[in-house]
Amino acid sequence: GAASQLTIYPLEVVKTRMAVSPAGTYKNVAHCLQATLAEPAGARGLYRGLTTSLSGIVPYAGIDLMVNSVVREKVAAHYASIEQEPSVV
Repeated sequence: GAASQLTIYPLEVVKTRMAVSPAGTYKNVAHCLQATLAEPAGARGLYRGLTTSLSGIVPYAGIDLMVNSVVREKVAAHYASIEQEPSVV
């Protein structure tokens, strides 16, 4: 969740900059990254907006874990009621 977002977020910023910039502004990803780091905000510019992105992870992860838990309980109860072990077939 949050660890992967910290790693991937700078690449998302670079991808977005390359997508919205006029053609030819950046030669490649490395050039865009270098140009972004050369700006006054420097490395902080790569993480601008990260807080908003991280705040979206919390509800997503919570819902994901809750749904997983509920489904597992329902499936376990179903197989317990028919006295059968789950199988892959």
